[in-house]
Amino acid sequence: MSKSVKINVIYQIIYQLIMIIVPIITMPYVSSKLGAELIGDNSYAVTIANYFVIFSMLGLNNLGTRKISMIKHNRNELNKTFSGLFILHIFITIPVIISYCLLCVFYNFEKKYLLIINGIAIITSLVDINWFFFGLEKFKITVTRNLIIKVISVIAIFIFVKDKNDLWIYALILVITNLFSNLYLWVIVFKEVSFVRVEYSRLKSYIKPLFILFIPVIAVSVFRYMDKIMLGVFMENNIELGYYEQSDKIITVGVSVVTAIGTVMLPHCSSLFSQGKDKEALFIIKQSNLFSAFASCGVAFGLITIRHLISTVYLPVEFEKCEDVILVLSISIIFISIANVVRTHYLIPKSKDTIYVLSAIIGAVINFIFNLFFIRKFGAVGAAIGTLAAELMVAIIQVGSCKKELPIFKMIIEYIPFMFFGILMIFLTPLLTNRIQDGWIKLILQIIVGGGIYAILSTLYFVLLKKEYLKIKKDKKFEKS
Repeated sequence: MSKSVKINVIYQIIYQLIMIIVPIITMPYVSSKLGAELIGDNSYAVTIANYFVIFSMLGLNNLGTRKISMIKHNRNELNKTFSGLFILHIFITIPVIISYCLLCVFYNFEKKYLLIINGIAIITSLVDINWFFFGLEKFKITVTRNLIIKVISVIAIFIFVKDKNDLWIYALILVITNLFSNLYLWVIVFKEVSFVRVEYSRLKSYIKPLFILFIPVIAVSVFRYMDKIMLGVFMENNIELGYYEQSDKIITVGVSVVTAIGTVMLPHCSSLFSQGKDKEALFIIKQSNLFSAFASCGVAFGLITIRHLISTVYLPVEFEKCEDVILVLSISIIFISIANVVRTHYLIPKSKDTIYVLSAIIGAVINFIFNLFFIRKFGAVGAAIGTLAAELMVAIIQVGSCKKELPIFKMIIEYIPFMFFGILMIFLTPLLTNRIQDGWIKLILQIIVGGGIYAILSTLYFVLLKKEYLKIKKDKKFEKS
């Protein structure tokens, strides 16, 4: 990797650490103040609003990042591409806002005020231009902006959310801080680009790829958000949804660490492939896959190790059922990891959108079917099983589609040593901490001991591989298995 790419990876890791720290600080507090059912109520409203956000954004994040990364050195083309994509985004979002307003009027939901508050998220999506800065590979801006915004949101939650009557305040804090986070980018964007008149033919040329890339987005949303919708529909109350929501937040923290490198590498690999530097891009895929194997197995098996204490100590006692939900969702992190490398480093940069679309649709169908069978019987755990099955299917399709272009077998084999280290962590950590009685001390010690075991074993493994990888780096070659 070049120095600039390594710096961007560091920035993205810092950003993900911020995303980790915020829920770690606020989740126990919010859970104790609001309870499972109210958290479930807000989750239901957020999920509905997010579907409208998805229709507002279409496939803009992936298309915008890819387009900008390919022409970032041409200021004239950069101006036209940014202007065209944003104008088209406005035309798409206006009917979405109107539709959501009609929903708020006619939809029969007991806490309708939550729908109104979370509707701000659609306005937030309208002014979302993160894709532009991702395409320019300027990740420092994202880190500094979000650090400030997240600190403000944490302070606001602790000051203003005091009991169950403050649910609306909690919901408002979350959407308003995200809105200001996106508005901040408009203060600096015109240092990089200018609005120009765009021909209709250019706008028209963006419509087809926007909708093509929208298909996997909506399909993926089925097993990101449909779980929560179906829990809200099938369960008598939103308590199970509250369990799933808090478990999902914990898993999302882990997933964000694993997928951080993909956010950086998507525009970088797009740029390399567009310049015909395929060998350099493939070498980067090799490096990224090794990092993803290390990170995903560490996070997945680490969460499995401490899941009981998370559910009984970190969260209030009423969230004890989260232990089983976390167990199932943690396994999915490994499948998400390898699919993320293939998708963000190869499929999207190489414009292989058909495979991306197909895998997402099949994954969504699998998720829906599993939910129908398992949610009524197992509640939040049933929804987690559906997500796990969907992520596995997506990984199989995306990875399998590239077996002729990428050394898939070697990429999968790289996960095995780290999975073994993770299993050792699961068994050794409780043995070394079983005499500790205090819940919080035991949780902290398990994190330190488990992390230490995994880090030591992984370090020894990397030392053994050092000569081989130095040789690969020197030769700049990436051979298929």
